[in-house]
Amino acid sequence: MLRYASKRAQTDGLTNLQLIRGDAMELPFRSEAFQAVNCCGALHLFPEPEQVLKEIHRILGAGGSLTLAVFRHGASPIGRLRADIRRQLYGLNSFSAKDLNSMLTTAGFSGLRQLHAAGLWLIVAATRL
Repeated sequence: MLRYASKRAQTDGLTNLQLIRGDAMELPFRSEAFQAVNCCGALHLFPEPEQVLKEIHRILGAGGSLTLAVFRHGASPIGRLRADIRRQLYGLNSFSAKDLNSMLTTAGFSGLRQLHAAGLWLIVAATRL
């Protein structure tokens, strides 16, 4: 992805960006370095999403905004069964709105807003306390 982004930036003549390779479990940024983070289509790929949320909280400044787009599953027993099968077969996590809200609250976020919940996608926004 970084090679593609670099080539695309060169093609488009973009010079005001910096591409960094890092580990989401230990983000390579100082605490409170950002006012906004968008994690689109990735949280469900990490083995410890709770740790990733803690790291995002760390690098966001007070009042900073977070948006997430994650694979969702229903809260029913069938929804949870489908999620377990998908995790076993493909290694992909998915989240119910309730579970994701709980994880965000535990990580120190507030003002949780569900922006979309249909099909495979759950999109939420939150604010760093």
